[in-house]
Amino acid sequence: MNTSIRAKVMCLEDIAHEDARFVSWRVVGITRNALDALAEVGFRVPEARIKRAHKVSRRDRGDKLFNCAEPLSNAYEFFFDRDSVILTTSAENSREGCDHWSEIFPLDLTDLQHGRTPYSALRTRAEIARVRALHAQVFGIVD
Repeated sequence: MNTSIRAKVMCLEDIAHEDARFVSWRVVGITRNALDALAEVGFRVPEARIKRAHKVSRRDRGDKLFNCAEPLSNAYEFFFDRDSVILTTSAENSREGCDHWSEIFPLDLTDLQHGRTPYSALRTRAEIARVRALHAQVFGIVD
């Protein structure tokens, strides 16, 4: 395909986002700052400005996938291994790299993500409930 790497990556991501067999941009963690931001606004996601952030940039992943001399023998595996995201604050996600992110806590929302667009974070009550429980666990909050 004679097009930019960015266009190729976007096409591949669109296929993954629309196919129910894949969980694209699967959430595997959340930063301490994101947990704090959510708690400060009563877990109202839009006010907290939580984003899905890739530890491996989509640009770097695309370069390795499409800008190589020989096609990768495991391209799908390579793509999906680097497709997971961490929930961060907008401020954490607005800078290059992830070394500046606050502490990351494991959070698996994969079972709640089937059949929906991955762009917005925490759209369902079940996802928010899971984040609330993690916040309570991390900060030692007892009901």
